[in-house]
Amino acid sequence: MNKAISMIKVLLVGFGCVVLIAMYCIIKTQEARVIYIQDPNYVQNIGEAQKRLKEQGLYHGKIDYVWGPGTEKGYCDWCAIRAIEGE
Repeated sequence: MNKAISMIKVLLVGFGCVVLIAMYCIIKTQEARVIYIQDPNYVQNIGEAQKRLKEQGLYHGKIDYVWGPGTEKGYCDWCAIRAIEGE
């Protein structure tokens, strides 16, 4: 019984080493790239949000940098569209 447990331990350690070596090789062969992707949901201010909503036909007021009922409705419509699309 002890021999079987010892064999299992050796196999597990050996398998773990093989996995680690394989992962190391994969990492070393991959080219490191940093890609900056701006979050499309992030806006600097309310006016920017209004512009984006207006471009999509979801806001019909003027760009006044005020979160009013029109901006609220446009944002809610945008959220509903995203929910339907599964994003």
